[in-house]
Amino acid sequence: MDEQPDRSAADAEVDQDAASLLQELVAYLRDNRTELREEWARRISEAELLGVMSDEEIFSEATEVYDNYVDALETGSIETLQTYARELSERIIPRGVETHEVLGIVLLLRDVLARSLFAQYQDDLELLNRILDADEPAANRIAVTVGVSFVPRLQRLRKTVTKSLEMPNGIKPGMPKVGSRKPLKTGLIAAGALAALTAGSAGISSLRRQSEGTTD
Repeated sequence: MDEQPDRSAADAEVDQDAASLLQELVAYLRDNRTELREEWARRISEAELLGVMSDEEIFSEATEVYDNYVDALETGSIETLQTYARELSERIIPRGVETHEVLGIVLLLRDVLARSLFAQYQDDLELLNRILDADEPAANRIAVTVGVSFVPRLQRLRKTVTKSLEMPNGIKPGMPKVGSRKPLKTGLIAAGALAALTAGSAGISSLRRQSEGTTD
């Protein structure tokens, strides 16, 4: 009869430890905000993502996404980030930004943060792994939220393109241009987001294995 209270107490202790680690992570991300934003924006440009946007626009949007990401980690609420992601999709999808680019920049952010954390905590790998474990569920939820927030806008754009192509005169003047002639396979976006996030988590796991190898 005593096992259940003991288990509940243990679970509460784990939850409290995870909350404390997330607070430490949030503090680190805020303290290193400038460097991490700049590195993320540099990686986006280097990967040739969001090519229809200027460097200034990329940095501005990266700043907004970064700040919303940190806020979501701190509060556990994704509503503000979700609203921003929808507004972002309304701005950039008509300009030709594609789904793989959106998922790409989210995964790049996770990679930038993971590498920064590894550099910060490489002398305490046990703490590093605990922080990554505490961060991963929230980070996955945030990343999926950003990815799938683009689905409605892409679906509406696809319908507009399809209807216009069915008309005798083709696309009407003033219609939003699509950056690629390839079909927008919006039905696969959610699955693609999850697959991409799995790949991102695998990359973080690889970093962990490398770190553990340094202690052998």
